[in-house]
Amino acid sequence: MRTIGAATSSGCSTPTLSEVAGPTVAQAPSIASRPRPPSSQDALTAALLFVGLAALFALTRSHWLDDWDSVNFAFALDDFDVTRHRPHPPGYPLYIAAGKLARFFIADHAAALTLVSALAGAAVASMFYLLDRRHVDWSVALCATLIMALSPLFWLQSGLALTDMFGMVFVLAFLLVEGGSPRTPQGDLARRVACGVIAGLSLGARPHITLLILAYWCVRGTWSRSVETTHGLTAALSFALGVAAWLIPASLATGGMQTYLHATIGQFEWRFGKPNISVLDAPISVSYLLSRSVKLIGSLGQAFAPMHLTASNVGRRTALGLLVITPYVVFAWRSASKDVARPYIVASAIALEWIERNRPGAILYSGELRRHAAFYRRDGDTRSTPRTDADCDRFRRSLESGRPVLSTRPELCGIGGRNVAAFKRDARIHDKHHRMTVFEFGRSFGHPG
Repeated sequence: MRTIGAATSSGCSTPTLSEVAGPTVAQAPSIASRPRPPSSQDALTAALLFVGLAALFALTRSHWLDDWDSVNFAFALDDFDVTRHRPHPPGYPLYIAAGKLARFFIADHAAALTLVSALAGAAVASMFYLLDRRHVDWSVALCATLIMALSPLFWLQSGLALTDMFGMVFVLAFLLVEGGSPRTPQGDLARRVACGVIAGLSLGARPHITLLILAYWCVRGTWSRSVETTHGLTAALSFALGVAAWLIPASLATGGMQTYLHATIGQFEWRFGKPNISVLDAPISVSYLLSRSVKLIGSLGQAFAPMHLTASNVGRRTALGLLVITPYVVFAWRSASKDVARPYIVASAIALEWIERNRPGAILYSGELRRHAAFYRRDGDTRSTPRTDADCDRFRRSLESGRPVLSTRPELCGIGGRNVAAFKRDARIHDKHHRMTVFEFGRSFGHPG
């Protein structure tokens, strides 16, 4: 007879608890399958992860409003109005509210918004650790969390004035709450209410994220043995409560519910009508699906390294962990500009700063820089790229004004400019506006006199 706790010479595993104790123990899976509650060590580890990563992300966050959307968010901190795209609909009210709260302590718009992202990134990592601890041991959960948090894409998004990382806070919060195992009917009711409220709130943080939450929730409900009508009603009412918490203030700030909904619906109709922006209006073909799949795989490849860390030898685990993490740290600290702390600064913001320092009073013709210029050159003269004969006449008159005339286009109205400055960031992270070239126009550059 085989001895309990030993393996046979043929390599068979140790007998399970049900094999030893019989059917009585085997019939109690509900207790054994409960996720382990977080211990005091887990709580302390999660707290230390949050503090450490928050400090790291805050110290290395962007100094600029990196994206067109970032500028919209910055304007919204002073005057929330989705009809003027401050920010663009649906307005991301919870993110703007968090940014306004940060501005009580930090006056700079970019610094306030990037601080929100830094704290959100640290919170996501801490919750990911707690979620992982339900299934794996302490060391594996910690290593997996650090690899994720120090990956280039995660680190990048934790320092930008964008909603991506802020929205992920609600995803992880939902997973933590939904994956719990309440022991009482009251606890189960509280879990359903909390899940609904979190899902509703996520819609005011980043609507794209809500789709992930609802899809996951529906799948989980389908897998369960039975879903009572009262449970579904409770979840729906809780979701509506979460939506109302941000929808009502956002509508009042916009001028009423009708105005807010009209602007938001119009924004989504515009997006759905552009195949390059929304997949919902793209021609679905084999080549299109293949190209989208390749892009997705490429994004994942940029974000994560191999996750396997062997537990058979502490030395090997440590060496492999360092081998995976070190390139990320080096990559995150590499910078193409000595004037900034991060390598991911948007080219357009730096280009505008250069213009203000080196060409004060310049007339700038640029469609690409128009939104950033509205923030960084509020008192400057920024004009749209000439498109008509009247625009070209105005452009030629500006050449006679004696002021510097600049553009991000090499040629305007048949007149060539000279390359005076170029700015770029790593296109592997985000290729939109990753390169910005400034051209100067004038008599000395050979345009017709």
